Formats: sequence, structure tokens, C-alpha cells
Amino acid sequence: ILGYVGQTIIARPFKLFFNKVIHTIPLLELIYSAIKDFFSAFVGKDKKFNKPVMFKININDSARRIGFITNENLEAFGATDLLAVYVPFSYTFTGETYLVSKEVIEPIYAPASEVMKFLVAGGVADVSGFEKE
Repeated sequence: ILGYVGQTIIARPFKLFFNKVIHTIPLLELIYSAIKDFFSAFVGKDKKFNKPVMFKININDSARRIGFITNENLEAFGATDLLAVYVPFSYTFTGETYLVSKEVIEPIYAPASEVMKFLVAGGVADVSGFEKE
């Protein structure tokens, strides 16, 4: 009962007021929605970082990046042969988004959470449990 009362009388009006303020300031709305989308991709119902992949930045180099496919449909950019791959940085919640050719994508057959842990930990996390296909 206490939870219901707290949620309906206290939390809901505060949320409505907060959303109204956010939507009246355009730049604030843009920043808020971007942060909200980013965090929901990590912990929301529709987690976006669930397809770990590896790809080469330069075809002539052996160095590779590890990231997560976040969008497979880039027709809006006129790029039907590219995928959006988010590459998180170590020890932070920031990263970069690359538009990568489908041809150079190599799937990683491991739990996405373990790959994320490996990346965020700077490559020092244990990978011995990763499955290979």
C-alpha cells in the first residue's frame, strides 16, 4: 500500500513535471533523450548491446576493434551495405559508433555481457569461458 501511494501521489506527479520541463527546453530534451536511450540500451527491456562483433579498421592492418551491432538498417543514410557498430571505451560509459561494411564483420560467439566486461575492463577480464563456433 505504501509503495502504491508513494508511486501515485509522489513519484507520478514529479515525473510528469520533470517531463514537462524537459520537453519545453529543446537542447535539454535532446540531451535527456540521448542519455535515456543510451542507458536503456544497457539495462532496458530491449537491450541493444547483444550482438558482439570484431572488425578491422584498416583492411591492410591486423588490428581489430570489438564492439556491438546497434543498427543493421542504415538505408536512411543511403548505406545498405553498412552496419552501425558501437565500440565502448575502457573504464567509462563512452564510446564511438562506426559504420562498418558487413563483409568485415566477424561475430563473437560469447555472451554479450562477458564481452562488455572484457572491453570495459581494458581487456584484462577472463575470456577462457568464451565459446567458439
